Amino acid sequence: MAVKVLLQCGTTPPAADLQRFIEEAAMLQRSQHPCILHLYGAVLDCQPYMLVSEVRKASLAVIAAVRHVHSGALMQA
Repeated sequence: MAVKVLLQCGTTPPAADLQRFIEEAAMLQRSQHPCILHLYGAVLDCQPYMLVSEVRKASLAVIAAVRHVHSGALMQA
């Protein structure tokens, strides 16, 4: 499990940062794909604002390869 915290308690995030954080939570909630993290839950109504998701144990090389394939670059070769 991984926890992403927008800001620690006692600090107020800029409205734009909070809006992006909320949009990220909404996007993860709608996404159902094996290459996308699964969102377990979010705390968006009080501080600290948090997203709780699964942890991916893939290396950066694997992630880059998946992105490369999905971008269509390998399909054209």
